[in-house]
Amino acid sequence: MAKITTISQSVFDQHAKAAVAKQPIRKQASLGSLELIDKNTLSVEGTPIPMSTGAFKDFIEILRIPKAFLGRFESSFGEEGAGQFLNRMRTAMAGNSGEVILIVDPIDRKITAIRHPNHVGITNEGFLGLIRENVDRYDLQVSDFYVGPDGSLNVNAISPTGFLQVPGMKKEIFNTGVSFSNSSRGGTEVSPYLMRLVCSNGMMSRSFAEHYNLKGLEKEQVERFNEHMLQLQTNGFQPQGISDKVVKADMVRASLSEMQTAASTLMGNSKVEWKDLQRWVPLQDTTDTFARHGLDTSRFTRLQQKNATTGTTLWSLVNGMTNFASNAPKLYFDDEIQRSRIMVQAGNLFARDTYDTENLVLSPYAEEAGVDTGDRW
Repeated sequence: MAKITTISQSVFDQHAKAAVAKQPIRKQASLGSLELIDKNTLSVEGTPIPMSTGAFKDFIEILRIPKAFLGRFESSFGEEGAGQFLNRMRTAMAGNSGEVILIVDPIDRKITAIRHPNHVGITNEGFLGLIRENVDRYDLQVSDFYVGPDGSLNVNAISPTGFLQVPGMKKEIFNTGVSFSNSSRGGTEVSPYLMRLVCSNGMMSRSFAEHYNLKGLEKEQVERFNEHMLQLQTNGFQPQGISDKVVKADMVRASLSEMQTAASTLMGNSKVEWKDLQRWVPLQDTTDTFARHGLDTSRFTRLQQKNATTGTTLWSLVNGMTNFASNAPKLYFDDEIQRSRIMVQAGNLFARDTYDTENLVLSPYAEEAGVDTGDRW
């Protein structure tokens, strides 16, 4: 069984310093002072500033324009016409919508998000104060501290007294704890954190019922957050029904679609090459097996991919993802926070209410080898 390592106070302080240095700039602005130049540029009080794809989506949402409608409008009138339409809508709403908060990358000077003042979350400095307070209060030990290039943060902490043993599964022993995240897009989020002791791979999920989003540091909001943390600690930092979920995931075979999702998550958040990926997600071996039985998976529809059962259990697939996130070499990552993104996606895949293949049944009318299932009418 692998030994869990935690970071020292000096390492924590180094990461905290980097987190504050990369803290996004927050600028309050009125809608009337904004003008869309194009999808990649927003004029703020007459100064053009680059913006990300996410910030452009935020701008559309603030104007309450459905993306599908804007897409149809752009198809008919072009990108320039769509931009003029958005600016007219912005002018019409400026008097009623008041202020917005622009989140700006301090290094690239690019707008990464546009938020309503009531949904902007907290600063990295405020977030770190929250971490320190709760680590001390609940005697937590920090196992990971990731800082993204955009100032996003993820801190995973385990409880020395938090253990989970899944009944009937000797290897499934976990240290439980809590995961804290802060970003311009997701805000401040808290979720249960599970560290599987067999190979020290961690998992968190925004889909656990115990997930919590902190909007700000006002007294009432902090009190609700403290109540939530106390409830988590009372339950041993365990998501409700987690043992039953593990047992089910270990009994259900992953679909081809779920396996492709896992592979895409790893490749989209790292520099791992296809041949090396197979160690964690055996997608090539799986598609080769289908091919040997005369099935070309590249021709499957999305629904067929969901109904195509693989030889890998859902639990093995999730553990392949979390093992990669926790233990893969540093050379695969541009920044360490990519590891936490994979952990979250693995947890979300695991935490779903229903897996793709769990309700498939063997039909007496299904085609089997050597059985003629032609027209029976």
